[in-house]
Amino acid sequence: MVAEALKQSNNNPERSYYLLTAEPDIIRLAVNNSKPPYIPNEEDISEIMIMGFTRPQAVGTLKLTRGDLTSAVEKLLQGEGREEIEPVVPVVPLVPLVPLDPLDPIALPSTTEPLPVDEDKEKNDKEEKLLKDAEYELIGDHEEDPLLAYDIDLTQEAQMISQFSTLINSSF
Repeated sequence: MVAEALKQSNNNPERSYYLLTAEPDIIRLAVNNSKPPYIPNEEDISEIMIMGFTRPQAVGTLKLTRGDLTSAVEKLLQGEGREEIEPVVPVVPLVPLVPLDPLDPIALPSTTEPLPVDEDKEKNDKEEKLLKDAEYELIGDHEEDPLLAYDIDLTQEAQMISQFSTLINSSF
């Protein structure tokens, strides 16, 4: 959290101290949002399901433990697992649902004409994909270690700790 406070305050020790003491929820939220979402692999999901748990329990608890299979099984056995509810995608019919007169050739849907495409939806989907790609490009370097962005030189770290200690001691 200290590293995130320094990042949010552009390495300003006074502002970082303020954020840590007065606004810790904001810093905690920023730290949680900086981690890429964990997606469990099918092998781990299957291994948990073999033990008698449901797929939603396996997926949710693996996400909770960020893929630590042992911790996930322990949590599930202790009743502390999380159930991941997978979103239901609504089915959209390709042709309008209007009753057709089987004797009227004009009422029959044309198979040669393409269905109208919602250009706004297509544009929004492209923009959303671009935003997701940009986000993953920014955090892609830190996929192995999400805290890698917070690494600073040891001498800088010692100076920051010393400054925080001084600030904390002077406030009491």
